Amino acid sequence: MYDEAVCYFEERARWTAERPSRIPADGPATSHAPAVKLNHSYPQERVADPGTRGLRNDYPAPVVVAEVAYPSVAHAYWALSVADPAVGDAVARADTGDAARGLAAEAPRREGSTASIPTWPRSFWEPATRP
Repeated sequence: MYDEAVCYFEERARWTAERPSRIPADGPATSHAPAVKLNHSYPQERVADPGTRGLRNDYPAPVVVAEVAYPSVAHAYWALSVADPAVGDAVARADTGDAARGLAAEAPRREGSTASIPTWPRSFWEPATRP
């Protein structure tokens, strides 16, 4: 099996080296700007100019789904993923997107939900307390 795996990766490397470089049909051959890098932060309040923080799923910008307003995309995603509507309401009222995820982690998913939560301990999602 080891030899087959090595052969597989060697073959893929050869294909990559032999194929011509890909140039996007709708843009320049090289990028004019680097990719957006989102620093790991948990915004608690909206700001006038959030910059790239506004792209985070947990950025506090209201989202309306089926006439229900959620504090962020993360809140909506996790609240809609749980089976019990009461738990969904609690998830929607969570202080942060991470807290919403932590609450949803303890609840069964609704039928048809593709949301999966790693089985890390709840303490992973709880924010660190600061003195």
